[in-house]
Amino acid sequence: PRAVRRRSRRGAGPWLAAIRQARRVSRDGKKNGESMSKRARMKQVFKVMPLLLAYMAWCSWFNYFSGDPYNAFVETMVECPMPVPDANGTCPTGSEYRKGLVTGGGTCVPVPRHDPDWSLSDKCADKPLVIKKSTDLNGMNQWVGAGLSLSAVFLGGATIDSIGRRPVMLMALYINVVVKALLFASCFMPWNYFVATLFAQNAIVIMSLSPQTPAMNSMVGDLSRGDEALRGECYAWMEIVNHIADVVAFLAGYPVLALHLGNYQGFWFILMSVALIAAVVFTCVLKETKPERQAVDSESGDDSTGAETEESGVTCCSAVATSCGAFTSAVRDPYLGQFLVIWALVSLACQGSQGLAQQYAQTALHVSQENASLCRALWHVTLTVGSALSAPLIRRFGAVYTMALGLGLISAAWAICGFGPLIDVEEVQVFCFWVVALGFGGVAYGMVTPCFNTILTGRVSSDLMGKIFAASIIVNTLVGLSASPLWPWVLFDPFVKGLRTTLMWLVSAAIFFVMLVWLVILEICQEGRKPMISEYDETGSEAGSVATNPEAMY
Repeated sequence: PRAVRRRSRRGAGPWLAAIRQARRVSRDGKKNGESMSKRARMKQVFKVMPLLLAYMAWCSWFNYFSGDPYNAFVETMVECPMPVPDANGTCPTGSEYRKGLVTGGGTCVPVPRHDPDWSLSDKCADKPLVIKKSTDLNGMNQWVGAGLSLSAVFLGGATIDSIGRRPVMLMALYINVVVKALLFASCFMPWNYFVATLFAQNAIVIMSLSPQTPAMNSMVGDLSRGDEALRGECYAWMEIVNHIADVVAFLAGYPVLALHLGNYQGFWFILMSVALIAAVVFTCVLKETKPERQAVDSESGDDSTGAETEESGVTCCSAVATSCGAFTSAVRDPYLGQFLVIWALVSLACQGSQGLAQQYAQTALHVSQENASLCRALWHVTLTVGSALSAPLIRRFGAVYTMALGLGLISAAWAICGFGPLIDVEEVQVFCFWVVALGFGGVAYGMVTPCFNTILTGRVSSDLMGKIFAASIIVNTLVGLSASPLWPWVLFDPFVKGLRTTLMWLVSAAIFFVMLVWLVILEICQEGRKPMISEYDETGSEAGSVATNPEAMY
């Protein structure tokens, strides 16, 4: 029997070798097919939307390049009396105690500009006061601008779906030129007029940028219709290009901050000229992507030209009515309405704390102005990594559970940063801020944003895409108006020590965790149900009861 088994194994040897070889070939072929599929998707993304990627890269670079110098510019304009030393002879950060030679008393004198504890303003030698005053001003500025941006969202949502995406995107470029001209003029104004000019330019910026993002997202939906994997890939690459441009912008702005300028007149004049050139260039090269309405031939031979002409015209009342209709339809969909609220609270928690990260580094960690600006560059580097991870994760686990994973990770990262002051070691607090909160937290949040766009565009038709994105901006604005001032006015305080300094990180982490639980419960309850706002099917006809007649939604 042993000899028979040996002969049997020898006889089966060639067959077993052939089977193993076939398995290896199949496995290698599957891997090659997957890699070719990934390359094909990436090639298709850059083939169908190269101009959109170039537009987003430019807008992101330009806006963020001027972002940190703008904050530094506001700080240089802050004025206050010269501080006096306390009973112990201590002066606030930004000034140093100097003993008098004659009377024996001492005074506070400003530290040099290139000192890490420079007060950031030649007109005020109290660094915490300068940061607090500029933070409060920016917080009020953004709050008022967000309220005014609602009108732009109402008009923008209907405009995107009627006259197209391109006019809205070009409008943002030309408004940038006006804004930089206002900032240049504000350099010559006293404080009261300077503050009024800041409110005006900020309102204009927000009103122009509010419809810009829905227009770009709608353009992605036009170019990747019907394929969730391709759509997720497009949004992921949009985020990757966006964050790469942001990082390059922050690194380019670092030398500007390192100069510790006391006057920004030349800086704003140069940016105004560059913005004008960019607006002219994109006017010539940017193309419209909105699908044209197919004319329906009726047996009666009625001319539809007049009806199409009426539909193409957008009045203020009709724009508000259609945007309100989109908002109402989103609320009527139980899943979509709750999802927009979840995203609004997630955006509020992220922007509230991350927007003050630079000020936190300057006060709690005593980082210089130019080095503190690197926290925003690091944030966008990690966002880029998260965006790159989101596409394969969406394909494997779906957009909802990938978003839930990102929320859980950023909640844990920011909670660790929030409890960092419990360990009274400076190196530990620095590690918790730079590596945990900005590093791991940025990767997690970079996974979340493409998931939001993928989920939202997967539930609406092409004609409603711009309006639903506008409805999302409306919900974000309403939530921001009610709660965003808490971060700069209440949660952030540069005059305190200990755990109170990281209260904003703890509050944001708690919000992320609650939204994670809400999203998972919502998805479990929604499984097996059809969305109220359905997509077009592959034949071009609308699917779903509500999408069959979009006007019935309103």
